[in-house]
Amino acid sequence: MTTTDKRIQLLVSELPEVYQAIYGHPECAQEASRNCFDRLKVIDGVYEHLSAKLGRPLRVLDLGCAQGFFCLSLAAKGASVKGIDFQQQNIDLCRALAAENPQLKVSFEVGRIEDVIDALSPGDYDLVTGLSVFHHIVHLHGVDKVKAWLKRLADCSEALILELALRDEPLYWGPSQPEDARELISDCAFYHQLTSFDTHLSSITRPLYVVSNKYIILDDIFALFTEWRDWPYKAAQGAHKGSRRYYFGHDFVCKVFNFDIKGSKLSAMESQRNRDEIASESAFLKQPPAGFPAPEFLGGGISEYDGWLMMERLSGELLLDLLSRRAPLNHETLLNSLLVQLTALEQAGLYHDDVRSWNILVNDNSEARLIDLGSVATEKTDCVWPHDPFLAFFILVNEIFNPPEIKINFSRPFALSPFNLPEPYDNWLYAVWQLPKAQWSFETMLALLQSRVSLPAPTTDNYGFNQWIAAVERGMQMYQIHLHDMELSLAERIDQQDVRVELLAQEMRKGIAECKTALDERIPFVDEILATLHSNGEMSEQKIFDLSQEYAYIQQKLAEKESLNAAQSGKASDSLRDLLTETQNINMRFAEMLTAAGERNDKLSDIIAGEEQQIKQLSAINQDLAHRLEAITQSNSWRFTFPYRYAGNQYHLLRQYGAKQRSKHAIRRILKAAFYRIQQRPVMKSRLRIMLNKIGAYNAALRLYRRIYPEAIEPVIVEQAINNEIVKTQLQSQLIDLKNVPRQVQIIFNKLKNDNKEG
Repeated sequence: MTTTDKRIQLLVSELPEVYQAIYGHPECAQEASRNCFDRLKVIDGVYEHLSAKLGRPLRVLDLGCAQGFFCLSLAAKGASVKGIDFQQQNIDLCRALAAENPQLKVSFEVGRIEDVIDALSPGDYDLVTGLSVFHHIVHLHGVDKVKAWLKRLADCSEALILELALRDEPLYWGPSQPEDARELISDCAFYHQLTSFDTHLSSITRPLYVVSNKYIILDDIFALFTEWRDWPYKAAQGAHKGSRRYYFGHDFVCKVFNFDIKGSKLSAMESQRNRDEIASESAFLKQPPAGFPAPEFLGGGISEYDGWLMMERLSGELLLDLLSRRAPLNHETLLNSLLVQLTALEQAGLYHDDVRSWNILVNDNSEARLIDLGSVATEKTDCVWPHDPFLAFFILVNEIFNPPEIKINFSRPFALSPFNLPEPYDNWLYAVWQLPKAQWSFETMLALLQSRVSLPAPTTDNYGFNQWIAAVERGMQMYQIHLHDMELSLAERIDQQDVRVELLAQEMRKGIAECKTALDERIPFVDEILATLHSNGEMSEQKIFDLSQEYAYIQQKLAEKESLNAAQSGKASDSLRDLLTETQNINMRFAEMLTAAGERNDKLSDIIAGEEQQIKQLSAINQDLAHRLEAITQSNSWRFTFPYRYAGNQYHLLRQYGAKQRSKHAIRRILKAAFYRIQQRPVMKSRLRIMLNKIGAYNAALRLYRRIYPEAIEPVIVEQAINNEIVKTQLQSQLIDLKNVPRQVQIIFNKLKNDNKEG
């Protein structure tokens, strides 16, 4: 054994704990509390990625370096490393090990981690490691302080590697840790749990995180981002309880969804939705349906803790933002491009269950691109009311054309009908509404949109029922807007009250501080009095102990001392009485403040109760009006006056359209009724077709039918139906009169006929 080895062993023996393996001395391996090589393998992977990205060896800072194993191991890879530890014994050993390896660029210093972080400047180090050390700092300084220090570390470096202890570990510092260790790094832009490792202290494993304010570091993904946020769009802040983060580079978007956030109380359903959406979107982008312009898939993965997805960044701005500032849009291009994508999904048996203005990107040419493709699934549904993808699309169309009137927020507006759309888009949506529900499809909507100019306007068939729908829908929108405004007003009042309560709290805190200061000023005086009293008591006991020897002398001294005690006790009583009086005054003032705060809270409660009462009254009025309307429509007078109302309506329609147009309307209704009766009687329908074909009027009748029911039969189907009917009619006429068929056909027919008779 060399002198150096002996010195190393001596230094190891003087350590308070051999926490790490001793670099270059495998003979000491059995003394180490923890296995370091498993963590080193993971740390090496991050080091290699970052070194390759920067194109050079890294400058590394190891906080809480212990026996320097990780410092020396990274230095052996070419890094320039500095290790910090507050224990002199650890640093003495580290320096001895560095002296054994003079080729390594490594240095060690005694210091406190808090001071080192405060002294850092941006760019001092590329990589900072802190392995199982920050829980001690949390115990000393609290969570908020450590959060600020870790954010500063991330700001001053390229990346951090942190092993964090957990609150559940059964040690003295456990209760001081945050409920979720990720709270310590929540102010940093990016963090990802690489894995977790066993410790020698308990059966609970500790997570190892990589953290950065500049880079995304996910398996084989190592990319520089320019901006990030924890909400998909501004109005959705807090929508996912902080479980989702979005990162943007010049040419990519990266989503990272966490599956478990303890502090935010992420439910099992929300956690599963995060898993499903990230997996669904990855699968969709890897193999998008034909005709759908999906962004390029750049990478992704799912671990036990989170899932991530990187894709091509599309150009454009959210439709929500464009509508909010009423930016000019080409509605034809916007709707056409949107329906093309929805049709491509539909043809593949897929539907987007969240087609909203915040899930649509629009470029400078008003061309739309659907995003949030994790919401694409095989179910024909929508994620919220009205739970139908087509009805949800109708609402979106109304939002596009009427953003100022319809409050665009999480509560979807009651806007489904075509009556509030401008021409010719009202023709288009009205034509869709005229179709049976079973015939609705995005493909049909696209076809009708492209022919919207030639479609009839809603006013050409202006039934009272349509007007009733439009009026009710508008009334519901106004009621919804009123409720929205009431919510804003109530929220504003609550905010104002919160400010008042905070001012009151400040006054209370100031009064308590003044009280504490007054008490602090009197405590030394009280302590002095109590010490004097205690000293006097000891002296009295000593004199009593010597009473048998100097009884007379003690009697005299005891009398003097009792008088002195009485005087001092009187002073102490006066001081204590003054202190008690002042304390009572402070308590009274504090009670008055609490009473005032209670009164203000009562006023706030009254305001809230008043608003709730107003909402209830409006709901009751609305319900009462609905009951009155139902009573009117079911009353005898309403039924008896039907002829008068009908006659009056016909009179107004006659004045509006004229006799010629009303005659056309009447003929149209008669023909509709006739066609309906024919459709209900298949035998009559078949005979009528034969008769019309015989007299050559079938095509004219079919054209008339198509004019009355333009949505009933597609052109190709109509042509096929015409041909089938003609052939069928010809065959039937030939069978009735065999003179129209060839001689050979007559012989075969007669033979078959005779065979049937004999059978």
